[in-house]
Amino acid sequence: MTASMKTVRPKDQIRAAYYDQLGGGFGKKVRARVHWIVRQAKGEHILDIGCSGGVVPILLGREGKHVIGIDVLPEAIIEAKQALLEEPASVKEKVELHEANVM
Repeated sequence: MTASMKTVRPKDQIRAAYYDQLGGGFGKKVRARVHWIVRQAKGEHILDIGCSGGVVPILLGREGKHVIGIDVLPEAIIEAKQALLEEPASVKEKVELHEANVM
């Protein structure tokens, strides 16, 4: 594949939507969906495949869950790790974030 044929992936914007940076109405819908996902997580050890910008792993870490978040987009993991840096140590020790493909 030549450089001109390279597939361009859309920018991951879940974190931006969650924090109303893409509009308040859209943000409300995204937050409702994210919080629904968090409520569905059972157990103390969670694998989040396609963790995006880390919103779900961080929320689960705040609840004391041990979370491994993976995403194929390096930009998403960089964003997630930057967000995790802003969290207290109690959350940081519960959440791991990795660039990985589940396949």
